[in-house]
Amino acid sequence: MTDAIPRITWLHCLVSYVGAGYLHLVGRTSFVQKWDDPEFLSYRRKRRPLIYALWHNAQVFLAYAHRGEQASIMVSLSKDGEYIAQIMKRMGLKAVRGSSSRGGDQAMREMLLNLEKGGQAGFTPDGPRGPVFVVQGGVITAAQMSGAPIVPTAVTYRRQLVFRTWDKYRVPLPFDHIVVAHGKPFKIGKDMSVEEAKGKIKEAIGGVWDGSDEADRAAPSWFSSLSGLLLFYLYNVSAVLLLPFWMPFLFIKYGVKRSLLDLSERLGRSSPPRCEKPLLWLHSASLGEWQAAEPLYKDLSKDDKYAFFVTVTSPEAKQTIRKSHPNLTVQLLPVDLPWIVTRWLKTFDPHALLIVETELWANLLHAVHRKNVPAFIVNGRISKRSALFWSVVRPLAWRIMSRICGFYMRTEADAERFCRLGASPRLTEITGNLKTDNVKVLTHEDKKAMRLKLFGFQDGVILVGGSTWPGEEKDLLKIFGILGPKSVWLVLAPRRKERIPEVARLLAQSALPWSTWSQVKEKRIWDTKVLLVDTFGDLKDLYGAADMAFIGGSLFPKGGQNPIEPASARLALIMGPHMDNFLEEARELKKVGAARQVNDGPELLNCASEMLAHGEMRQARGDAAARWVINKQGGVHKTLEGLKRQLGP
Repeated sequence: MTDAIPRITWLHCLVSYVGAGYLHLVGRTSFVQKWDDPEFLSYRRKRRPLIYALWHNAQVFLAYAHRGEQASIMVSLSKDGEYIAQIMKRMGLKAVRGSSSRGGDQAMREMLLNLEKGGQAGFTPDGPRGPVFVVQGGVITAAQMSGAPIVPTAVTYRRQLVFRTWDKYRVPLPFDHIVVAHGKPFKIGKDMSVEEAKGKIKEAIGGVWDGSDEADRAAPSWFSSLSGLLLFYLYNVSAVLLLPFWMPFLFIKYGVKRSLLDLSERLGRSSPPRCEKPLLWLHSASLGEWQAAEPLYKDLSKDDKYAFFVTVTSPEAKQTIRKSHPNLTVQLLPVDLPWIVTRWLKTFDPHALLIVETELWANLLHAVHRKNVPAFIVNGRISKRSALFWSVVRPLAWRIMSRICGFYMRTEADAERFCRLGASPRLTEITGNLKTDNVKVLTHEDKKAMRLKLFGFQDGVILVGGSTWPGEEKDLLKIFGILGPKSVWLVLAPRRKERIPEVARLLAQSALPWSTWSQVKEKRIWDTKVLLVDTFGDLKDLYGAADMAFIGGSLFPKGGQNPIEPASARLALIMGPHMDNFLEEARELKKVGAARQVNDGPELLNCASEMLAHGEMRQARGDAAARWVINKQGGVHKTLEGLKRQLGP
């Protein structure tokens, strides 16, 4: 009879209602931040058996954090334990009665049975009587006998009551900021000694505790978190109000027919690939981002562990990726509205989300967070201008950043900007620019063969104006006024396809003979001095046939375009003063002697004249650019290593 469960009285019932009500009050008025390992999220999403291990003084709020999950929690047979057991039941948890001192064998059998059925169990390794933070044998026995992994768990409060008990039991107060942290699951082998297992469990819980403390210190105040929530609601209200203007915008940008054909995908009505493997979701806004995602996709697909699908925001990117990867599912990203994103995620059920660069959609990240889908930023970058914008709405930025499990950054500057906006330094790693792994560095022989293939001639110096913006084509055309038409061949590739008629009118007003790339591509004969690129996706080949390049979007404050592709084509580079989007790359290319930076149109003409007149200088700069790209390659390997650590084997 010593192991009998105490009789439930009216006082137990009253305490259970008050205790459960208090936990709901704390949870509803506090900002609860989840700090979870991605591998744990996979276990939780798939409802696999888990054993939570947490210190005794931190257990109270976890009843709210895991409410309704029917996890088995071992509670002592004491009279005080009955109060806890009744509160647990009110919170939708299973209270299994027993402890190491009384009723432990029967309680352990119940816990193991629940784990065998695929349930979850919670242990306080130092409870119920201590010593504090000293691991007892119960959790080890459960892990070895069930084979279920242990999840080290911690919770951190800012406002709390601390009781004068053996473990300084902590109870949170309302209107708090609370961090609930779950670490990487690990198993205790049957051949592992008790002392070794105790040390491993204590170290794991301590590591998660440190992470939750760090996340709590980095988090904003309660009022700032409230501001972030209000900004999130304002974002959604604004999105709904702007919805009537969305379709006319698409009609203007992409045309009525294409917009209507793509409408179902934008509204989230898409079909996932049919496959039994876990789905990895890569989101690349445009072809520029896909250049970074493609080598990552190729390496991840080698072990045949995952199935993949890709989302983009532009129809051109969707068509180009489908053309190069016909077996890959590519669809347009749904509109970032809560009900659309939620329905779409329910259909696809991805294993993890890899966001390329800086696609911070508030509802999308909120929805994947709620579904326990880990999200990662890969090849992360953020310009000074974008960072300034996000700093204005920093509470919202922090809310978004807290939904992301890992940040793999291009440069230290990008990492610093992300961290200022709320990214955790503990979760941030500098891996380099993945786009350098997606380019082949051309040799001089490769370039000669490419020019002969595209144009049928070898002589002359070809200058490419790559991804140019308004005003830059006009400055580049002035080169002919200084050097004469026999000295240079000019390729103009506007950044946006819709600008092609505008550039064509500019060329028609000049006295220079010009042709379009679609005409030259078909005949493979270029017999004019200016070539207007009117196709999509061919700029890489044109760089390969050229001698030097101007980086578009840099002469005027547009942030500049990516210099990696022309650098890999062994081109001497000229760039304007506005390379904010690729600041580190521009600085390093100048440092190694691969690029010259000019301040305005006249300086551009002088620099181009000097390079065109000195072939040895031009070649030396092109060789320096190629060496820089080779030295920068390897970012994909670093990113893959980080992802494997977080997602598990």
